[in-house]
Amino acid sequence: MKKEYRILGLIIFVGLFLRLWNITGPDMIGDDAHYSFRALGWFDYVASENLQSTPVSWFPVARWWQYLSFHDHPPLVFLIQFLFFSIFGDSLLVARLPFVLAGALSIWAIFILAKELWSPRAGLIAAAVLAFSNYSLWLSRFAYLDVWVPLWTILAIYFFARANKNSKNYILWWIFLALGILTKYTFVFILPLFFVAIILWRKNIWQDKNFYFGLALFIMLVSPLVIYNLAMLKTRGHFDAAVSSAFFMHPEDFKGLQRTLAEGGFHPKAFFLVLYRNMSLGLQVLIYGSLALLIYVAIKTRKWQKYYFIFGGLFFAAIILYLTSVGDKYSIIILPFLALALSLAVDEISKINALLTSYFLLPAFSIILAWEIFFTIQGHIIASPIINNNLLFANNKSEWQGNNQLEHFVTNFYKQYPDPSYIIFSKNPQMLAFQVPYLKNILRRPNAPKQQKHLLLYDDKINWYASMWIFERRRIYDVAAIGKISDFYNLYSALGTKQFLENGFEDATFIIPTENYLNQNLTAKPTEEFLNFLDKIKAQKTLSYIEDIYGQKVFNVYLLPLKFFNF
Repeated sequence: MKKEYRILGLIIFVGLFLRLWNITGPDMIGDDAHYSFRALGWFDYVASENLQSTPVSWFPVARWWQYLSFHDHPPLVFLIQFLFFSIFGDSLLVARLPFVLAGALSIWAIFILAKELWSPRAGLIAAAVLAFSNYSLWLSRFAYLDVWVPLWTILAIYFFARANKNSKNYILWWIFLALGILTKYTFVFILPLFFVAIILWRKNIWQDKNFYFGLALFIMLVSPLVIYNLAMLKTRGHFDAAVSSAFFMHPEDFKGLQRTLAEGGFHPKAFFLVLYRNMSLGLQVLIYGSLALLIYVAIKTRKWQKYYFIFGGLFFAAIILYLTSVGDKYSIIILPFLALALSLAVDEISKINALLTSYFLLPAFSIILAWEIFFTIQGHIIASPIINNNLLFANNKSEWQGNNQLEHFVTNFYKQYPDPSYIIFSKNPQMLAFQVPYLKNILRRPNAPKQQKHLLLYDDKINWYASMWIFERRRIYDVAAIGKISDFYNLYSALGTKQFLENGFEDATFIIPTENYLNQNLTAKPTEEFLNFLDKIKAQKTLSYIEDIYGQKVFNVYLLPLKFFNF
């Protein structure tokens, strides 16, 4: 085995270790929670239908086309997660594993790309940047769709570059373009990178049969997404949420998601802010120095084609950054191009002065990567920084609010009380059609479980994203007797506890955050009557409590017989 591949193997191994180290520690309290929730059962439901409705709530009977995609994003990464859940079961670890895989594959992909374009040395430098960059490590430890976009981008560039030698690579190029679009619509901003290259340097491409064969495969792969959007337009008068935003539509169905591409305000400092928030100062200096060097060399030598995929890629990726500067996860697409810039700069310097590269540049690069790794460990792998200095951890830090400890409590609760509820607390026809067959299969078993006797109720102030993953996941997919305290209160106020007692329930376990929990902001202010109801619960003796990783009590747990509420 060549030395370069042994080094690459070590880089990938360490990169994987850093991505897997304490991967279940930080909370899942972002979009990754409801992405994972929906991928688990391939069920496009969101528990905030007054703000973000889906085909599940639009139609009493499921339409055939609604399973082709999702209401807010293309389907590919949901499908990858669905397959992982189907094979390994549902857990936080399994939810995040596909994204660790995307990060590891990106390390390998950028190595073969930089090696193809320049040299093995450049490939190893680029691989090390993607393996150890805080930006890459952070996002590939969480279940954000955007992590897959750099992988498809790198592979698309790789096969486009190789197609100059063997046109069969155009087929794979088109396939990876399709995978990019099936992952995130923002990928379309990368397409001009290739079209400009074709106009400038591949004018004979139009006579190549492999180009058209690949195009046919591309159309076939993206056709489900096209069909989905056309069917949605026909039935609802708009496209899915992301495409609707791009076309400045503001449908009532997605009023909670009303956002235009330019919501970020085209912030002139967006590029610099993204690097500042997600990279150590040392890596920022290296990147800015590399870009300055490459611009100087490109101007001096006028060999623009050699630098096209760096500067062209950065230009089109920057469009994504400026148009979607509402969040750093969207801007991860710039990272591969920055890694390529740094790798080519080192490669160029090594050709001019090998001693300078070997005895100064590479050792300095190694020290900065070690800084970057420590930067990541402090911000995303451990809960409390070892050294509390702004130069040593990122502005974007992982959250440790105690929601994962809550997940552990709920897991143990249902190990103790595993029976499902034969009472489905839903009037949604599609929800019933989804859950009823599950219950019928259970009832057909020789040793069918008994009706669940224990209600599990949680406060509305618990983070909405966390509640989707911890509670809604079990309510929908396991038909668990679980719900919000406010919903229980509304039913109790209208009908009392008789309906619950008659259906076999005996008691209710209430989970209520303490003052240490970072409560979510509620859109609707609770009524005085509901607050009095909560006060009566909190006046009782706690059954137990849940601590966060810092040892603070973040949730109190109360167990009360349903007869208690006959006041």
